[in-house]
Amino acid sequence: MEVDFKLSGLDRLVLALDAKLTKKVVNRTLNNLIDRGTTAGKKKVREKYNIKAKNLGRYIKGKKSNPNSLEASISVNTRTVSLFNFINAGNIKSKLGATRRGRTPVKVKIIRTAGAHKLSHAFVMIGKGGNIGIFENVRGVKTSSGKNKIKRLNTVGPSKMFESEGVPIMQKYIDDNAARIFKQNFNFYIRSK
Repeated sequence: MEVDFKLSGLDRLVLALDAKLTKKVVNRTLNNLIDRGTTAGKKKVREKYNIKAKNLGRYIKGKKSNPNSLEASISVNTRTVSLFNFINAGNIKSKLGATRRGRTPVKVKIIRTAGAHKLSHAFVMIGKGGNIGIFENVRGVKTSSGKNKIKRLNTVGPSKMFESEGVPIMQKYIDDNAARIFKQNFNFYIRSK
């Protein structure tokens, strides 16, 4: 998923300024909007979803503008998010282990306003890639070595979170602030000329 935006009315600016200065103003404005719009979108997503900013940030990339290519975009990864990102606070190391018998169930909280969900048959362990995750046995399915097959438990990806929460806020931020930020950058470069 990508969010694109354009600044219009630049033809009049080009007539008033030289092309090099115009590119600097537009470039800086686009990059300010990318940074601040992304921050506003992340903040809104985190108001609803119980995910740390660092974990959410891994899924979001901003393509910044440069004076030669005055284009900027924000892309949000569509892959699913490990439920481990939503695990209830507690001693994670004590939850590590392949068997859940006699242990406290794993609890996750995805939506901030909702209660925690108990995953009584799930367990926390280090996966093949070295990342800690929440896993569950796939009932009735065995691997070639005869062990129970396990699967990592995931939830919706950030693109779904952003689609409903982040994109409208990012678009509103850009619409409301583009002219103001452009004017600030314009004044900055005119004064420094």
